[in-house]
Amino acid sequence: GPSVRLGLSSGDLFSHLRWSTGYEERMPVLLRSSLSAELWHHLRLAAQVSAVEGQSWTPGVGLEWEAFKGVLGRAGWQTDGFTVGAGLRLPLKTLQLQLDYAFLPDPLQQGNTQRFEIDINF
Repeated sequence: GPSVRLGLSSGDLFSHLRWSTGYEERMPVLLRSSLSAELWHHLRLAAQVSAVEGQSWTPGVGLEWEAFKGVLGRAGWQTDGFTVGAGLRLPLKTLQLQLDYAFLPDPLQQGNTQRFEIDINF
């Protein structure tokens, strides 16, 4: 529907690493499923489960708020802790550019993780 979205994704389906020694290893497959719903105008709730091959499913939940047209704020929780982020949507003539930032706790507890993403939709 117009206010509910379902997403499925996978990663590293055929990925592998080849070391300088000649040793080759296959990367584990990542599976992710999410469901989001618009609660109020410009406020979206999302729930997600993801798994890396050979490990159990991990949950996550978050909120996204479009404070101004194209300016997004995000907060959420996953098994490693709380996360925060922001996004900026820039509609151009024939495409849409989106810049995203996320701050997450490191699952290996070696420090925090910062992620940057650029999406180009055409």
